[in-house]
Amino acid sequence: SIRPGLTAGYNFEFGVSADNGTAGNDFISLRHNYVYLDSETVGRVSLGHTSQVTDGLYEINLANTVIVPGDLNEGGSVLNDALTAPWEYNFDGDRRQGVYYRSPTLAGFVFSAGYSHDSPETSATYGREDVWEVALRYAGEFNGVRLAAGVGYRHEDYVGGIAADSEADVWLGSASVMHMPTGLFVSGGVSNVEWDGGAADGAEQDGFWVMA
Repeated sequence: SIRPGLTAGYNFEFGVSADNGTAGNDFISLRHNYVYLDSETVGRVSLGHTSQVTDGLYEINLANTVIVPGDLNEGGSVLNDALTAPWEYNFDGDRRQGVYYRSPTLAGFVFSAGYSHDSPETSATYGREDVWEVALRYAGEFNGVRLAAGVGYRHEDYVGGIAADSEADVWLGSASVMHMPTGLFVSGGVSNVEWDGGAADGAEQDGFWVMA
């Protein structure tokens, strides 16, 4: 605590998964490693490796279900290629090295903006460099009905993979409504990405999901 209404801190978080044995030594992963300055009146600024402002924006769901089509690309060899290919591009944000801002909550709304550079993405498919993004989220509850929603935009510059020397514009959003006394809910998301320049020039991909 620096003074009333102003705090600073450091967050470090890592994950441990199954040991792949001879397949590699990547069973320990860095999830968060950042410093932050948080003001009740101005908002929070975070610097380091943490969630982009569009992370989770395509997956808003008030029910205890977290798997949506955007996650299928993380299934590896568990799912057949015919199921995962339509979602090869991960519309949702990720955790990357950057600087991020989050505003205070105003009437249920929260605005966020972020910039990341030289991300650790080194796959043969996509290699991102500069990433700019903005997002707007809302949460509220009225007469026993809870609502959560978010929409965002992300601009990505690519330096490697099939999209080398191209730029991508990503629009994404999702929303969820739940009647709290009964647990009845409906959730869904939509997304779109368009590439400009390079070998991927003119390519486009859409995604959507609905759950109830």
